[in-house]
Amino acid sequence: MGIFDRGKVSAEAKQNALIREMERELAAVHKSMGMIEFSPDGIILNANDNFLKLMGYTLDEVKGQHHSMFVDPIYHKSTEYLSFLEKLGSGVSFSAQYKRIGVVKKEVWIQATYNPVTNANGNPHKIIKFVTDITEQKKQAAIFEGQLIAINKSMAVLELSLDGIIISANDNFLHIMGFTQDEIRGKHHRILVGSNYSESPEYRQLWGKLVQGEHCLAQEKLLGKKGQEVDFQASYNPILDPDGKPFKIIQFVTDITWEVKATQALTEAIAQAQNVIGTARSAGASQQISLGSKANELASLCSEINALVKDMADALVSIKESSAAKSITNGSSFKSKMSVLNSTAEAPRSGEERQGIAVAVAEVRNLSQRSASAVNNLRKLIANGAAIVESEATQVVSSGSSIDTLAHKQQSSSPLFVAPIKATTATINSANSTKNSKNSSSRAKSRTTQKTVVIEFDEWEGF
Repeated sequence: MGIFDRGKVSAEAKQNALIREMERELAAVHKSMGMIEFSPDGIILNANDNFLKLMGYTLDEVKGQHHSMFVDPIYHKSTEYLSFLEKLGSGVSFSAQYKRIGVVKKEVWIQATYNPVTNANGNPHKIIKFVTDITEQKKQAAIFEGQLIAINKSMAVLELSLDGIIISANDNFLHIMGFTQDEIRGKHHRILVGSNYSESPEYRQLWGKLVQGEHCLAQEKLLGKKGQEVDFQASYNPILDPDGKPFKIIQFVTDITWEVKATQALTEAIAQAQNVIGTARSAGASQQISLGSKANELASLCSEINALVKDMADALVSIKESSAAKSITNGSSFKSKMSVLNSTAEAPRSGEERQGIAVAVAEVRNLSQRSASAVNNLRKLIANGAAIVESEATQVVSSGSSIDTLAHKQQSSSPLFVAPIKATTATINSANSTKNSKNSSSRAKSRTTQKTVVIEFDEWEGF
């Protein structure tokens, strides 16, 4: 073999080695990616297993069909799709995310590159498309996008750089604070918190944590364009880059101005209720809860407390007056005098004397009958009074529970106020417990009083 022959063999060997290397690379691509081949006019020539599995077809089902079988029917008829095919046929490559339709109208999202392959004359003779399935990533992105849209609709959002410069604010934030985007963009966050807080150690500590990537929660007052104070529940969220380092801050804020005012009104109402219930213990209802600054459920509850405290005080007054009236016919003095009168009536006397005494005793007996009737009514009044006190005491306990329920309702809408309301409602419940104990004692006394009245009434009936 001559020198030239050896050189020719060497060149062919290199070429064959290069071809084998390309075949191995292509095999690696086939293993990891989907691939499909088209003619310049869009007819499918071949497809690998990854592509067929992704779309749900066999090779026989797609080979010889047009590429349009994978696109939405509406998109198929659009000028955009026709332009896409025309550019591919002329040798233009494309790389993008595409929505394609698989078997039984299965929606598939792909990251694809369309690569025209030219012949020896430089004209495209086929198109090779490499495909990666990104359907799940696309779904997750849609979920995240939907969440962001929902957050932007329901919350105020502020975007900040790590050094506190305002990058942007959403419409909710701008509306609450009274700014426009241009008025707030590029300014430092401290314009929203005022000089006192912005110069405080707490504010510097907050930003020290944020630049380290630490999430922070705070309840704060921000200042609007006109200097108005707005109460916010704020969440500062550092956003991390792929290396885990923070590069900006997203602040989510919820306007809680109404909740703060409602809490103040509720705390004031509870304190007033304590004072009013305490006054009612002495059977007085001169003190009432003011309804001037209260509205809705709170006003209704306070009004009910005022009414039931008045009823309870009236009932206690009635019982005291009834007890005083009972003392007129109670005791040994009255019984002794009635015994003397009996003895006097039975003593021997002359005709005229006996007749006069008989008339007097008859009048006393009539008076006794009327007294017995009055005492019977009195007994009913005392029993009714005890029942009223018991009912009103129960309602006071119920009102304490209602206040506690209203407090918990406020707590569930905003986690700002827990301890002061729990403390005040616990005090009311303690007061109600003491009142129930006194009412039990009062009912016991009422039953004793009723027993005494029955005995006296029986004695009078035998008179």
